Amino acid sequence: MKGIKALTDVSLIYITGNCGKLQSLYTSNSTDVSITQIVQETGINLLHLGVFYSSITEASIEVIAQHCSELTLLDLLGCIQLADNWIITLAMICTQLVDLALFKCTTITNDAIIALP
Repeated sequence: MKGIKALTDVSLIYITGNCGKLQSLYTSNSTDVSITQIVQETGINLLHLGVFYSSITEASIEVIAQHCSELTLLDLLGCIQLADNWIITLAMICTQLVDLALFKCTTITNDAIIALP
């Protein structure tokens, strides 16, 4: 699905609810509500996750770390409520992660980037 605008958390959860084998998901303007539920249901198979310009917090990062052990790509473009320690912890737990994009994540500092495994 491309080009859908104004998709709510409820709509996104409904659409992905029957996609147990979902391997890639790219979404924008999401919240912890949708990201945590979707990842809890489909995270085991997720290889690529893009969460753009979303108001996610530590809650989403924790669920991603717990449920997405096979994740190879995580793109958090424009997510400005993140903290260095969350990103470092996530990278240490998600050992398959080879591509972590943090463009326009203005709260992430060079300290976090240097500390990444």
